[in-house]
Amino acid sequence: MVKVMMLMKPQELTTLVSQALLQIRESAAADMVAGRTFGWITRLRQIEELYMRCVYVLLLSPDDEVPHIFSGDTPNSFDFIYVKVNNAIFAGRGVLKDTQRGLTYGNFTPMKTIHNAAHASFQSLMTWKSSQMYPDSVKDYPPKLLKHIDTYYAYLGQVGGLFAAGRDKATILKALQNMHTPVASLPAQP
Repeated sequence: MVKVMMLMKPQELTTLVSQALLQIRESAAADMVAGRTFGWITRLRQIEELYMRCVYVLLLSPDDEVPHIFSGDTPNSFDFIYVKVNNAIFAGRGVLKDTQRGLTYGNFTPMKTIHNAAHASFQSLMTWKSSQMYPDSVKDYPPKLLKHIDTYYAYLGQVGGLFAAGRDKATILKALQNMHTPVASLPAQP
């Protein structure tokens, strides 16, 4: 598997990841329509991890690290990759490791929440239960999640297109950084 992946062109990898994201999107959308909150909650990490692993391998990782990442052998931490992508692509604006207040008590980090959800832990069961008890706490999240997946899909399409056009990694990295840079609001007109 590693040998095959090492032979893939960068745009082929972006296409592969994009297709996986679309399947997750379709599945999550069906779960949302059917009211299966636990279903889409358990896939939150896969969305982030697919996108960030792809970006990391293509633009940030040292070449000698790529076979190990493709292998899936440990250590192969998503936390490590997230920190690298957050610093290099998101300019530190990523929120997965930021401590946030819980709905009814305590604090949490989105990273721990998505880790727990991916493993269908007891904590994820409680997150799901609280979403059932307080449906307003998650009612706005499904459309945001689908838009988030669409954004990652579009960005990977751009990255793949730039690789296919023969652009160098530094140019593609800058383009992706720009895609992840929020547009400043215009001052209000008097």
